[in-house]
Amino acid sequence: MQPQEKFSSLLATFSFNPGASSSESSVVKKRKRDFEESPSKRAKRDVSELPPLQDRLEKYLDVIICGCNPGYTSALVGFHYGNTQNAFWRCLHRSGLTPRLLQPSEGPSLPELYGVGLTDLVVRPSHSFSDIPGQERKQSVLSLLQRIAYYKPRILALNSFTIWSDIASQLAKKEGLAGVTFKAPAGSAKPSFKLPQVERNREPCFLPWKFVYTDDSESRVTETLIIPMPGTSGANASYSLAEKVTFFKLIHDTLPRIKEGTFDTSHMGEIIVQIPQTFVVEPQTKLEE
Repeated sequence: MQPQEKFSSLLATFSFNPGASSSESSVVKKRKRDFEESPSKRAKRDVSELPPLQDRLEKYLDVIICGCNPGYTSALVGFHYGNTQNAFWRCLHRSGLTPRLLQPSEGPSLPELYGVGLTDLVVRPSHSFSDIPGQERKQSVLSLLQRIAYYKPRILALNSFTIWSDIASQLAKKEGLAGVTFKAPAGSAKPSFKLPQVERNREPCFLPWKFVYTDDSESRVTETLIIPMPGTSGANASYSLAEKVTFFKLIHDTLPRIKEGTFDTSHMGEIIVQIPQTFVVEPQTKLEE
């Protein structure tokens, strides 16, 4: 199969019309040229040269799901979780968070139609999250916390235990987190940001921490709960698809109680993030088809 045929086949999976060149956006055209390069030439190119993905966010969503960073395929096609080996879209559907199995190209509609937002800890694409230097990951934590404090979702789902480890490391050291304060959970003499035994027990649970908002009296959401999850990437073979779905299912099943105000969070520690005046809200636009 020739490169053009391969790209057309791939785009068909994402509901593109590769023949409609007159309506293709500049981003899509660039990604198309990238894909049509010979394998040897493409291998020499740095994946980080691909454009970053746009966050899909709105205020007061039911859940914002944060990934590590865009993988090569996602950056190439321009949609979150674009690799067909990633179980993300199946987990959304099987948990009940979406009524049907969506395609990656439908990601931009998640906030409006299903109350689900998408973002990443690190914006730079890479073949693997392990390719991202630790310093870059640490420097990305504050931006993520500010994003969550601005958009105020009911739940922040971390699509990899590693993401919480990076956040926890910064919170514990109090490094590079200007404007971030916290209050230890009830009954704790000293705050601990260690990941619960979720990895050992393989049982989904919310962290004993929450974001709290005191700067917006008109906000429909006053706190954000946090749930770490095993990554949905196909590279994560430690968890079966069924096990990954249970984490999404906890989100689905807990949301009604959160909205009703019957889910007890009084024991949780509080994370308070002050949003600086320099904070920039990324415009939410859609790729042209």
